Amino acid sequence: MVVSIAPYCLSFSQQTCNSNYISKHIALSKYRRDIRRGCLRRPQILPSTLGDAVGLRVFVLSDLHTDYTENMEWVKCLPTVRYKNDVLIVAGDVAETYKNFIVTMSLLKDRFEHVLYVPGNHDLWCRHEGEIYLDSHQKLKKLLDTCRGLGVQTSPMVLDGLGIIPLFSWYHESFDREEEITSIHVLPLEMACKDFKACKWSKELSNGDISLALYFDAMNEKNQSVIKEIQNTCNQIITFSHFVPRSG
Repeated sequence: MVVSIAPYCLSFSQQTCNSNYISKHIALSKYRRDIRRGCLRRPQILPSTLGDAVGLRVFVLSDLHTDYTENMEWVKCLPTVRYKNDVLIVAGDVAETYKNFIVTMSLLKDRFEHVLYVPGNHDLWCRHEGEIYLDSHQKLKKLLDTCRGLGVQTSPMVLDGLGIIPLFSWYHESFDREEEITSIHVLPLEMACKDFKACKWSKELSNGDISLALYFDAMNEKNQSVIKEIQNTCNQIITFSHFVPRSG
C-alpha cells in the first residue's frame, strides 16, 4: 500500500470575454472580475510532486471561506470524477453561514470518496444567523450533525492502513510564547479578534479564559480508545486540526 500525501497547487486557466488567453498567474482583482463576467475556466488541483503516484491519495484544504462568491465558484468547478477515489481533509473555516456550509460540504463529498472535517472559528460565527442559534455551541452541534448526514467524517478512521485523526481545538492567548511586540501599537486580543463578538458562548465558556480550549480538547477524549488502537496498528498516521498545535 502506497500513501501519497498530495501537496497541491491551484492552476487557474482564465479567458477574457474576447477569448484572449490570460496567464494563470494573473492578479486576484482580475480573477474576481472574470468570475462576475462568467469568463472563468475550471480551476484544478494539481499534485505538484507526485507524477503518476499510485495508492491512496490524500488532499488537504482549509479556510475555503465560501461566503465569498469566488471561493464558492472554485469549489463548484472542481472536477466531478477525477478525485472519486481520493481522500479530502477539510481543516476548518468552510463558511460562516450554515447555508454555504452545507452547499460546500455537499459539493466536496460528491467529488471525493472520503471527506474528513474539523470546525474552525469562522464556522461558529453567529453574526448573520444569531436568531437561528442560541449560541455557537448549538451551531457546532448542527454542523457536526450535518456532516454525519452527508457522510463526512469527524471522528478518527483507518483507510487502507492509514490512520487519520481529526482533532477538535480552540486557542487561548496564554498559548502565545512569543516575545511581546513593543515597536508598534497592537490592539488587545479581544479588540483585534472578531471571534470575541461573532461567536456566542454560554457563561461557562469564554474566549477570556482557557475554558473554550479545554472544552474543545475534551471533545477528543471520547475517541481515545480509537486513537490508541490507531497508534498501535497503523504505521502511518495523519492528525489535523484548525489551529496549529503548540509543542511541549
